[in-house]
Amino acid sequence: MLPDSSSLLDDKIENFLANCPSDNYLDIGTGRGKFGKMIKGLYPKARVVGIEPDKNVIDKCKLKKIYSEVIQAKANDLIHRCPDFKAGIVIMGDVIEHLKKSEGVDFLSFILYRCEYLIIKFPPAYLQFGIPNPSDAHISFWYPEDFESLHCPIITNYQEDFMHLTIVQGCLGLLKEHLEGHPEQKEISELPKEIKYI
Repeated sequence: MLPDSSSLLDDKIENFLANCPSDNYLDIGTGRGKFGKMIKGLYPKARVVGIEPDKNVIDKCKLKKIYSEVIQAKANDLIHRCPDFKAGIVIMGDVIEHLKKSEGVDFLSFILYRCEYLIIKFPPAYLQFGIPNPSDAHISFWYPEDFESLHCPIITNYQEDFMHLTIVQGCLGLLKEHLEGHPEQKEISELPKEIKYI
């Protein structure tokens, strides 16, 4: 069975993307590839890398035709496989609730250290079982205030029905802002330009 994702708040995500262009995107947990299509519709030449653990989904949804690159991996695998990646904008749509809370906090810290903005769409306290697919189970509760403990600026919070959307500025975004005000310091362009993985 192919994954499905609510369209709630997708208009807010598209509006943010349209007003915050980047050359480099990372979509964690691609599902059917809706965010990849959204980004490519806005920025056809952008590099968009997708992370999807299920080979069946990659093949049936033809994700390799949507994304610049598709990496078959679980979200947490990035910490070990791609320790030096850099991305302008990272999207996690309906992903964080599939991680243990402690693993999710560690993973968010890892991601925020390496991106300009992180877009997180999630259903707080929404119980979902793993039948017939265990990986579909929601195993942690998340609320907007959970992201305040990560000590990165929260750009915005939205709620629509049972879905929440939080956009957080990552460390590379803060660094970019700092360097724009201090051109004598190291240029942001000297940092790695693309997602790198082992």
